[in-house]
Amino acid sequence: MVAIVDYIAVEETADGLVRLIGQGMDILKQDLDLKLDEILRPHVEMHPKTYNHYSTDKVQKAQSRQRWRRIEMILREEFGDLNTQMYTTVEPLHLLNLLDDDIEADMESYGSDLAVDFMKAYYKVALKKFIDDFSVLGIEQCFMQKMSLLFSSEVVQSLTAKEIAGVTARVMQTMLSGNSVLVE
Repeated sequence: MVAIVDYIAVEETADGLVRLIGQGMDILKQDLDLKLDEILRPHVEMHPKTYNHYSTDKVQKAQSRQRWRRIEMILREEFGDLNTQMYTTVEPLHLLNLLDDDIEADMESYGSDLAVDFMKAYYKVALKKFIDDFSVLGIEQCFMQKMSLLFSSEVVQSLTAKEIAGVTARVMQTMLSGNSVLVE
């Protein structure tokens, strides 16, 4: 906040403005912290779950790619290079047994792969949702929309003479000393 005020305000008024809106910024930050805790709560206190169909689609695509790679590996072992044309006699039952043996033999690996695929899909969905929630519910609603309230016309009209003097004191000192103040 200080960097923003320093950038947009005349140097002589920046410190006074920071003091003036600092308390309001602290309240906005507290609200933002509470909203962030609320957004994080399901990810921290609950087990991972989503009702988004995108995660199921991702798992199915990952499983399809893995199945394709396993079948391709078996065919390469049996026939060699799959990119060349070849004419060979294939006994369908033998080929079916090769494919079936691979699936039956390693159910633990399949279960582990499936769990990892679901975990990757979940966290991809959860991360996107978290970023959206943080951006919209946290930053925009708890912070940006309320930022204008820090220095609204009502706030300016309710300033006491002492508060106004605190913001403008350095400007007045500079003017009285003969130096000019440039206003951008």
